[in-house]
Amino acid sequence: MSNVSGIIFNMNNPYSTAMRIIVFVLSVVALYGCTSKDEPTVSLYLAVHRGDIEQISRHIRAGADMNQIDVDGNRPLHVAAQKGQIAITRLLLKHDVDVNATNKADHTPIYYAILNGQTRLADLLLKQGAELDANYILLEAARNDIPDRDAINYLVSHGANLEATNTQGDTALITAVRHTNHRLARHLVTQGANVNAHDATGKSVLQIANELGLDDIALLLKRNGAQ
Repeated sequence: MSNVSGIIFNMNNPYSTAMRIIVFVLSVVALYGCTSKDEPTVSLYLAVHRGDIEQISRHIRAGADMNQIDVDGNRPLHVAAQKGQIAITRLLLKHDVDVNATNKADHTPIYYAILNGQTRLADLLLKQGAELDANYILLEAARNDIPDRDAINYLVSHGANLEATNTQGDTALITAVRHTNHRLARHLVTQGANVNAHDATGKSVLQIANELGLDDIALLLKRNGAQ
């Protein structure tokens, strides 16, 4: 045993020196791993856009501001809502994010959740105090050519008035016809939109469809009572 001890602990022995170096390197590696394992390795922007919940959690533990605006003018919750990231949305809501914060376009997270058909996520935001202007989002859905049936159904079920008009005096159905969006027009008619609505100049939905040569939409309107 004395010979063995001498080999290991004799500072003048090359084997002892090698062992000390190995132990030192392993200690540094272990120390670095302990101190850096919770530090984020990518930016918050990339973490949110990639849907990397582990990296987002690291940013939260590091004290990052979860309400900060990114280079696109959005906050993390806007991106999560747009992408339908329910788990990340839940995480963010637990850390004091502003559920009604607006981005550069003056839109809140629930706006993007609904326009992207993420109705479960929209429900989650509502439970956390999100403000919903169903009429405005319905008209925005028409303006942006959103054909998603779930989005339209959701808005109607949450009080959207199908006869609400935009600043040009058009209902969502009139806008859908002007944009030749047959699918959206069909969803709106199914929900009970007025097929005899008129625009600000007095033209009916059917007249607009005929003027644009939209025979399929005109037929849809006639079958549902348009004159």
